[in-house]
Amino acid sequence: MLKIEQLSINHRLQQVSLALKQGQLVGVIGPNGAGKSTLLSLLAGHLQPSCGRIEFAARNWLETTALQRRQCLSFMPQQPFAEGALSVAEILRVGLVNLQMSIPAACELQRVTELLALQPLLQRPVASLSGGEQRRVHLARALLGDLPWLLLDEPIASLDIHYQLQIMELLRAQADNGKLVMVALHDLSLAA
Repeated sequence: MLKIEQLSINHRLQQVSLALKQGQLVGVIGPNGAGKSTLLSLLAGHLQPSCGRIEFAARNWLETTALQRRQCLSFMPQQPFAEGALSVAEILRVGLVNLQMSIPAACELQRVTELLALQPLLQRPVASLSGGEQRRVHLARALLGDLPWLLLDEPIASLDIHYQLQIMELLRAQADNGKLVMVALHDLSLAA
């Protein structure tokens, strides 16, 4: 369970409170500048709130280490960085660092590669991919390790409608399998 109480960060986000359970797909919706990315960055531990409390899995989230957070949640920022000359396969392998998994790493890489149809891209440098292809790679990286909590900031931006629908269905399936999935979106029809 995720509990947020009176979470604020300066003028960007004020007194947010909510409680969410595993198995939910939650859309974080609002206009540009409303604080969607700020909220997800706070929950990921990339920003510190000026006040408030975050509790996840019965622990004070603000007191956890980066490694503890990495083993519970996966965060895909709105603008993932391009990793220069690294190939898609290398980026995905780097995404396995610090994950505790019950299956071999090669099986996990194959699972996310097939899930997002990345096989033809594996040997290409990430920087050479289109914006939509890069989004799919970063989403695959976020799905590594079967973590209980996913935070995704605009995961369908720059994608063709086919991939937008596929990814929203994939995220629904992730929630149906017991994960807490929080997604910042601008597209209200896809959110519905």
